[in-house]
Amino acid sequence: MIKEVLSDGVGEVINSTVKSVVEKSGISSRISMPYMPQQNGAAEHENITIVESARSMIYATNLPLKLWAEAVNTSVYVLNKTGPRSVKDKSPYEL
Repeated sequence: MIKEVLSDGVGEVINSTVKSVVEKSGISSRISMPYMPQQNGAAEHENITIVESARSMIYATNLPLKLWAEAVNTSVYVLNKTGPRSVKDKSPYEL
């Protein structure tokens, strides 16, 4: 279950529809300062991990760059299956 949404204040995340869903679901919402990725370190780190993983897949297998989106999707899939290092003995699906 989602407990909190942290965004950088972009319009697609702070619009009235999203605010309504978040409030009805009992999810807390926080907005970080724009252009301050340091305030959202965990998510920024995951983004870097995804991009580096996709880049490694493309490079190691000599795949064409047109498959970049598939490499990113695969990286996200693997990351979701393996979970964060801070959680021991459970996958994200078990949480």
